[in-house]
Amino acid sequence: MERFGLRPYFDRVVTALDVKNPKPHRESVDTIVDAFNLDRKEVIFVGDSEVDQQAAESAGVQFVAYKSRNLGSNTFIDDHRDVLKLVSNNHLKH
Repeated sequence: MERFGLRPYFDRVVTALDVKNPKPHRESVDTIVDAFNLDRKEVIFVGDSEVDQQAAESAGVQFVAYKSRNLGSNTFIDDHRDVLKLVSNNHLKH
C-alpha cells in the first residue's frame, strides 16, 4: 500500500493476518461489511483467483473477476480503473 501510495484511498484493509480464518472463508469480507455496516447487495469483491471467488460467494457479495476470464464470473475487468465504470454506469447485477 505504501509502496504505490495507495493507503489514502482505503479506509480499511484486511489481510490474512487480521482474521482467524483466511480466504476462502468469508471472515475477511464479513469484517469489512460489518465495520462499515454495508448492504451486501451493494458490495463487490474484485479478485483474480478461485479462492477470491469462493470468499465472495460465501459472504454473499458480488464477485468481479480481474484479468481472469477463466473464473466464469458474470462481471470481468482487465484494468482496475474499470471498477469506476462498473459502479458509475450501474453495470453490476443487483
